[in-house]
Amino acid sequence: MSILGTTGIESERQGLVAGLLTTAQQIGAAIGVGVASVELYYYRKVPFHPF
Repeated sequence: MSILGTTGIESERQGLVAGLLTTAQQIGAAIGVGVASVELYYYRKVPFHPF
């Protein structure tokens, strides 16, 4: 992912761009885990789940 994201970027800024991409991936994963946790919590807590 870093190689694709930094293609065409000047060599002086490739480290910055790679760091931003990594940070975005980590934040996205954290949000995904949080949403999945809340959904699983309510799925187990509520007796009837419409899905």
